[in-house]
Amino acid sequence: MCAYVVSVHIVGTVLIRLGMFPLVILGQRNAAEMHNHMPTMQRLQQRMSEARRAGDMLGCLYLSVLLCSSSAHYIFYSLCLPHMYTNL
Repeated sequence: MCAYVVSVHIVGTVLIRLGMFPLVILGQRNAAEMHNHMPTMQRLQQRMSEARRAGDMLGCLYLSVLLCSSSAHYIFYSLCLPHMYTNL
């Protein structure tokens, strides 16, 4: 009985890890893409901070829309995927 429980646990662990493997690969690819877009995002954030300090709310709004539209899907995947394949 004990050997059966251990073998079921091992097989279950292997199946879960095999099922999660594509998500790990997807997360790593997305991290690489995010790394490529990081300089542009940092420039937009810097310009947005300067506009906010200067009191230019319209410019700040414009830059925030640019920032969100250019990086929304990368940010979404970067925030969601790591939590989907954490160790249980």
